[in-house]
Formats: sequence, C-alpha cells, structure tokens
Amino acid sequence: MRPSDYPIAVLVAWAPGCGHCEEYLPRFQAIAGQYAACAPALLVDAVQNGPYMQSLGIEATPTTIVLERGRPRQRFEGALTDAQIEQVFLGAARCAVEPGEEAA
Repeated sequence: MRPSDYPIAVLVAWAPGCGHCEEYLPRFQAIAGQYAACAPALLVDAVQNGPYMQSLGIEATPTTIVLERGRPRQRFEGALTDAQIEQVFLGAARCAVEPGEEAA
C-alpha cells in the first residue's frame, strides 16, 4: 500500500547505520503497534527511497511525519521520547482510543 491509501498514517524515515534510528525504531514500533487500527506506522528506509524523502523535505533521520492521505501534516525531527511518540498518535494523528481501551 502507498501512504496516500491511508486516511492518517505515521511515517518514520530512518537510515541503515543511523545510531539514533537504531535506538528509536524499536520503541516507536512498540508504541505504534498499540495504535495500528487508528494510524498505521510506515517505516521507510531513507537511503533506498531518496526521491520520496526529498519530496517530503526530509533531510535527517530519524524523522517522524503524520501523513493525511499521503500529505505531510506534522513533522518531528530526531528521536522522540516514548511520551512524545504517544502524543503523535493521540494528538497529531487524532487517535481517540487509549491503548487497551475499546472504542465506544
């Protein structure tokens, strides 16, 4: 699927050999998995997808972007804390359900 196929998605641009990315990705994936039904997480290798990264204006990794129908809505550069990752899903991606809760 393409990023534009999702109403809302959270993309992380990462690069092989990036120490910050290696630290960030496992934490991001663990938290993102809790919100997968609301906003899927898309992990994109910035090296192998250079033209796409340029189209999004990504110059450094890791970069986290909230996409709305494939278009950047909000960008966060650098590795986020766990609390910041949750805020991406609860705030920017507008996920209304806390992890473990059922939707009303």
